[in-house]
Amino acid sequence: MTGIFRRSLLRPIAVAVYCARMHDNSVTTGATQALRRGVLVVLAAALLLAIGPGDAEAARKARRAKRPAVAVKAKARPLDLVWHVETLSGDVLETRAGDGPINPASVTKVATTLWALERLGPGHRFTTRLLSSSAAAPVRGELAGDLLVDGNGDPDFQTENALLLAHELNRAGVTRVRGALVVNHAFWMGWEGGSAHREMDPVKRALVMGARLRQAFDPQRWNGGLRQAWRELAIRRGFDVAHPPRVTFGSPTAQSRHVVGEPLVEHRSRPLAEILRRLNCFSNNDIERVGASLGTAEDMGR
Repeated sequence: MTGIFRRSLLRPIAVAVYCARMHDNSVTTGATQALRRGVLVVLAAALLLAIGPGDAEAARKARRAKRPAVAVKAKARPLDLVWHVETLSGDVLETRAGDGPINPASVTKVATTLWALERLGPGHRFTTRLLSSSAAAPVRGELAGDLLVDGNGDPDFQTENALLLAHELNRAGVTRVRGALVVNHAFWMGWEGGSAHREMDPVKRALVMGARLRQAFDPQRWNGGLRQAWRELAIRRGFDVAHPPRVTFGSPTAQSRHVVGEPLVEHRSRPLAEILRRLNCFSNNDIERVGASLGTAEDMGR
């Protein structure tokens, strides 16, 4: 077995990767993430000036005289192909500029993936539990107290998962919560774009996640994307599209570092190997979330 790190900047290469769309597992559904496309349109227009050729040449010379002198930079030499291949025992099989520094970019996701598979196992599942702060059963659809979200670091909890949880709450007789929706600091929903874009304050971040979940629980708060997500999920699961699940709250969304309460329903993620495949397939920077379940960098060497 060999480990290979390879980068090519010698010529432009177009690579098309088709990632099979993930379907929901036996407990809940995963998210569907559309491939992003960017289109750059450059429009150039030339204005014809109604002046003679002599006047035009004089005008060009005047403009050139006003321009500051600019040093002409030599074109940078394109980087050559570099690689390094060695066995697990450390024997070098082949190398080219193997000691030269390069930016590994998204190749670092491979290290995160390997560490997660070794530490947690490919079949590991993350469990997100919904708890009640009150031991009393729902009365006429209303749950006394707060609804608590006990997140467990699921890096791929999406809108469809939230819709299924709302559906299960309705089946359990809960359509309204007298208190608040309270989320802990290990619950994430939707994408954040990695550490470069996410909210770094854990309190503010938890409130953002709570707001997303609350929106998914209430069809009156839905946007076009949520309505489409419900329609697709309902068709796949055989639900009545015209009657989406709904859970409302009597108090504003809140957060807590830890939550404890009576269990109501839970969501189990798809196996870790499938989550990692999905995150790597789209080179999703939110793969960083997996690190929260792995420990510190010092733990990696233990």
